[in-house]
Amino acid sequence: MMPSIRILVVEDEAVVARDLQTRLTRLGYTVVDTTARGDSAIVLAEKHNPDLVLMDIRLQGEMDGIAAADVIHNRYHLPVVYLTAHADEVTIDRARVTEPFGYILKPFDERDLRTVIEMALYKHQAERKLQLSERRYATTLSSIGDGVIATDPSGRVTFLNLVAEGLTGWSAAEAEGKPLSDVFHIVNQETRAIVDNPVERVLREGIVVGLANHTILKNRNGSEAQINDCAAPILDDRGVSVGAVLVFRDVTETHRQEEQLRHSQKMEAVGQLAGGIAHDFNNMLTAILGYTELLLQKAGSHHPWFGFLTEIQKASLRSAELTRQLLRFSRKEVYQAKVIDLNGVVIGIEPMLRTVVGEHIELQIRLTESLASIKADSGQLEQVLVNLVVNARDAMTDGGIIVVETTREWIAAQSPNHPPGMPHGEYQVLRVIDNGSGMDVATKLRIFEPFFTTKGVGKGTGLGLSIVYGIVQACQAYIDVESTIGQGTKFTIWFPTVSDELVVSDELVV
Repeated sequence: MMPSIRILVVEDEAVVARDLQTRLTRLGYTVVDTTARGDSAIVLAEKHNPDLVLMDIRLQGEMDGIAAADVIHNRYHLPVVYLTAHADEVTIDRARVTEPFGYILKPFDERDLRTVIEMALYKHQAERKLQLSERRYATTLSSIGDGVIATDPSGRVTFLNLVAEGLTGWSAAEAEGKPLSDVFHIVNQETRAIVDNPVERVLREGIVVGLANHTILKNRNGSEAQINDCAAPILDDRGVSVGAVLVFRDVTETHRQEEQLRHSQKMEAVGQLAGGIAHDFNNMLTAILGYTELLLQKAGSHHPWFGFLTEIQKASLRSAELTRQLLRFSRKEVYQAKVIDLNGVVIGIEPMLRTVVGEHIELQIRLTESLASIKADSGQLEQVLVNLVVNARDAMTDGGIIVVETTREWIAAQSPNHPPGMPHGEYQVLRVIDNGSGMDVATKLRIFEPFFTTKGVGKGTGLGLSIVYGIVQACQAYIDVESTIGQGTKFTIWFPTVSDELVVSDELVV
């Protein structure tokens, strides 16, 4: 048996209230209470939580039925049906604002009474289902990890979830009703040209549209994120487009890691090529130097060719040094690995570093106490420091500050902002930071390549940072660089922690 519908009657005339209660009972409804005052109606609505409120517009006391209905509807979300014998236009307009579920004109018969009540209950139930569906829809879209923006058929924003708010910088309330292009501002990463909004094509052609690669979303606060997305039409039951939905996500970190992985693979391939060439060339240089030495001994210093032979010897020795640098980059030279103290290496080479930077640059040494040990070749680690500091010095022709610091870091699994493939665990960290001219993205991607240099002809071989890369790889460590034009550069090297064992020398061909 279905439970009886519970109704609260608010009527200022006692005779009408009793008659209405009798009629409702005869129709099978339950009257939970009656009152002639608006303030009392609010109290009784909270107390009984009825299924429906029948509200007379004119009531006893200072609060009329319209004011009481407004409170009951907004506070308790109960359906209200007005009882009225007559009303002027102003009263009707006030009543309409409270979103009533019907009107019953006095005097009324039972058939009209029942019809209005059932229609009000049906409308209220339908609205509750719609509201529940909308809440589920909004909750689902708000809880997913992608940004979601919905528009109407004209391309104006009707919905933003929390992720979309964060990526665009617009709150849902601020964005509602605005053209999507005002909220979702996208440009090409390489050309910086404005990208056509995909929703415009969706609304025009009724198809699913995806963004091209290298698309940047510009946040309202000026920050940027690389995104990918997909836009699709929203169709009603008849298949007619009633808007579009745009789903997008921040892929900045994913692309950064992919780029780092590609760069690492490229460096590995370049290293193998450079190592193979250097190894073969080194063998030929050995023969050239050997024969040159024999000719010098046989010719003597007074021979007319002695000067030419000496120049050949000098050029061969310079070539041999370049070959050794290439072998270091490719990790194919003998590597003296020892358990060492990172701070000790920095302290030991500090006087040389201060001489290298000169008087126009301030060198700051910031060491974290009680670092754990690392395993590396101390001589080659000194070479790493010298190369990084010289690189920083050359980026600061007008002076500045270079910071050499050490610290400890625990890297969690799949930690962001670190080189890909880096195992979790504790690392001892070396950083060299400058506030020099910085680098653009294209330069930063090539700095570890052999013979790549931004210096003028005759001012560098382009092997300094490639040697750094090779030594770091030989230590089974990880290196990363952050740089911004006009703001400076930061090199970070993470060395795996080893136990504090006795210093043991290993000769490894790596």
